[in-house]
Amino acid sequence: MNSKAITSIIAIILILLITISMIGFVFMWFQRTGTDITITIENQTSELTEQVGQQILIDAISGNKIYLRNTGTGVIDNDSIAIYVDDKPVNFILSDIPEGHVGEATILGCGLGKHKLKVTTGAGTEVASRVKSEIVGSALRFDSVNDYVNLTASSSLRVETSSLGFTLESRIKPYSNIVTGSRFTVLAYYTPGWLMDLIDDGGTEGYRFYNGSNAYTYNPAGNSISLSWTHFLVSWNKTASNLTIYLDGLPKQSWTVSSVGTSTNPLFLGKRTDGLYFNGTIDDVRIYNRSLSADEVKHNFENPFNPITDGLVSWWSFDEGSGCVAFDKIGTNHGNLKPDCSIGPVWVFE
Repeated sequence: MNSKAITSIIAIILILLITISMIGFVFMWFQRTGTDITITIENQTSELTEQVGQQILIDAISGNKIYLRNTGTGVIDNDSIAIYVDDKPVNFILSDIPEGHVGEATILGCGLGKHKLKVTTGAGTEVASRVKSEIVGSALRFDSVNDYVNLTASSSLRVETSSLGFTLESRIKPYSNIVTGSRFTVLAYYTPGWLMDLIDDGGTEGYRFYNGSNAYTYNPAGNSISLSWTHFLVSWNKTASNLTIYLDGLPKQSWTVSSVGTSTNPLFLGKRTDGLYFNGTIDDVRIYNRSLSADEVKHNFENPFNPITDGLVSWWSFDEGSGCVAFDKIGTNHGNLKPDCSIGPVWVFE
């Protein structure tokens, strides 16, 4: 073999070695680049999650509206967040919030009172919260002249016949003190039946239950009813012949009561058959066919969106905000607004 042939073979071998080396280098480069890309994407995802977690602030709360500030990048819309009240998701309406702007979220179907508010991303990561924030939903305002709700004469509402007694629950906000000798009726199966109301007896105001033959009245300190929102509840344990009036989750006074009268009239909210209309706002009315314990009453006061359901017959939350019907949230005992839903009772947010 001559020298030219050997030189050609060596050249070919060198070319092959160089080609193989280049292929290996390219393969390693692509492999490393793929790793870098993966790491970059993972880092971007992590950064994005962190960014979303820092981009929402609760600026203010007014009524049933929450004002959210977008402190991050990108747009916050109705689908990118979830809102919880007392750890339960609620429906809301939110217009898009551009970067650096404040937007308004309107909460739908909320009860009155102070609650825990939480905002999360769509993935459930908490991004903002307020504890015991004031969330206000719709309620019914009564004018003390002729406004009331007819809650029907359904047999399921005849809880005075229950062997376990009953519980009558409401949240009320009177707009004035009571004229001497008058009444503000909350709930009434009357006459003879029973009723729960606010009363003025010779200048002494109180929270009262009447069982058809006797009146049981709790007179608060100062002998004056509260003009702020008050959780007013009456619980009758038939087995123990015990009747207790609760205010804001606390037992105030108890009596020995062995029987409660009944009536064939409809159950009225805001008046009784002979008038004596309520003056103020009423919300979250519930009726149970058993007596709630002190702990259960406290639970209902502190958790208006998540009440005790054992024995719950009807619940009028008044979250409709409009219309002529107050719907029973868990049953079919829907109430009709009277005398005319176009003039009263009036739907209010307060």
